[in-house]
Amino acid sequence: ISEYLKESDFGFFVLCMCTYYAFIRGTELTKLKVSDVDLKNNVFYISGEQSKNKTAATVTIPNKLKELLEKYLQDVDTTDCNTYLFDCNFNPGIEKLTPSKINHRWTKYRKKMKLGKEFKFYSLKDTGITDLLIAGVPSIKVRDQARHSSLKITELYTPRIANCDLVVQNANFEF
Repeated sequence: ISEYLKESDFGFFVLCMCTYYAFIRGTELTKLKVSDVDLKNNVFYISGEQSKNKTAATVTIPNKLKELLEKYLQDVDTTDCNTYLFDCNFNPGIEKLTPSKINHRWTKYRKKMKLGKEFKFYSLKDTGITDLLIAGVPSIKVRDQARHSSLKITELYTPRIANCDLVVQNANFEF
């Protein structure tokens, strides 16, 4: 699905990747301005007015997302405080995007790709958190990136390993 979206609907693809890589919620993405993206310092600035929990935060932009954002914003004045990062057409612009439009577009692609109803837009954030934990990033770092209030919430995303865990198998410990 990612290659298809990248080629056919780049703006929506970038929005999806902001949720997958930076764990930014859909409603928050509708409020971000291009000036909230600092590619020089690799961060998003999310104000208390923009965030779900009303707390200002800095969110790291992973390198793979940075590449997409550089392309997406290549012709945009990123100091413009009036331009939304995503407008109603999933491009930088002045007409505010709504959360329902994100969900409508997601549903359109989910159906087109024959994915089940269990695959919600928010699943991108959940999957990103799980993938980061599987990649070995410490839980505390994932907690901070996801802006969770506690490690307990972050650890809910930790998958159980169904097969032989090679780390445990090869651990050097004895009684």
